[in-house]
Amino acid sequence: MTHLSSRPTALFTTGALVLLAGLAAAAEVADVKRSTTARANASASGGSRGAAGVGHAYAVTRTSGEWVEVQFDGRKAWLRRSDLAVRAGAVKRVTAQSGLRVRAGAGANHRSLGTLPTGALIADRGGSAVWRKISFGGKDGWVAARFLRVVSDGATSAGLVGALDGRSASGGSGRSTTAAAATVAPAGGNSGGGSGGGGGSAAGGLPSAGSGIAWQGGRRIGSIDLVRIDGKPVARSTADAFVRMREAARREGVRLRVVSGFRTQAEQEVLYRRYRQGRGNLAARPGHSNHQNGKALDLNTRDSGVLRWLNRNASRFGFRRTVPSEPWHWEVR
Repeated sequence: MTHLSSRPTALFTTGALVLLAGLAAAAEVADVKRSTTARANASASGGSRGAAGVGHAYAVTRTSGEWVEVQFDGRKAWLRRSDLAVRAGAVKRVTAQSGLRVRAGAGANHRSLGTLPTGALIADRGGSAVWRKISFGGKDGWVAARFLRVVSDGATSAGLVGALDGRSASGGSGRSTTAAAATVAPAGGNSGGGSGGGGGSAAGGLPSAGSGIAWQGGRRIGSIDLVRIDGKPVARSTADAFVRMREAARREGVRLRVVSGFRTQAEQEVLYRRYRQGRGNLAARPGHSNHQNGKALDLNTRDSGVLRWLNRNASRFGFRRTVPSEPWHWEVR
């Protein structure tokens, strides 16, 4: 039902949002200024995940002391900060449901370099309206533009930005940090050369539930645009992902239902008080639950076949089970 992890997470929605000054930063890009090895963890002894070449650029996901985590091909990897120039930059998110094929050139006729997973962040290095240039595992790669959603256009931090979608780093010293970034209208559908489908906003036809005040890491971060599913308020882009997942489950004879979605600060206070009194389920402190930033949903996993289906398929739609003791708790990542 709630998430007790102290690790900050991002808020997913598609409405416009005025952020409190100083609480959010533009998405960041790591430009490689010296050839370096991408590591599996934030340590020089971490296993190699490949070489990052001079002039390449990767979307930053978080930082930890002298190390910067980036989206490096289909996985995350760590680069040493001294080998990088970190800046606010143009970052996009992969929306193709079955992953996005990366090509060696600007066209589907070029050889494949691999696949980026749904939800991966890329540093956009330019190109045309059809194909965009990226860095992929130490190489120059190209991806189809229609399967990318803008996370940040490289603008500076606070003020009027889009809704939060994905993570960017702030220069912490010794602790992992994340920051929210802007997003605009979603794209969907099949990848160039991959499988998958869908398009547009799946939640477009859902009734509005107005807006609510979002919290993250114990801080109020702004307003969130909500829709209603199964009578529950849900952040709009979380709803986009859920509706696509629900339809896929329906085709296999499984009915997914939202039991709990977005929560207000007052609602979380009640749940936390009950938990502390021994009268309720595990609950995060008010302001720290991922139900309050729009990412988390509690689903009907007690119904026949639901949990089995989710365990096998939810990751295809960006959902992960993040609290081992709570099989009903799923989050968009």
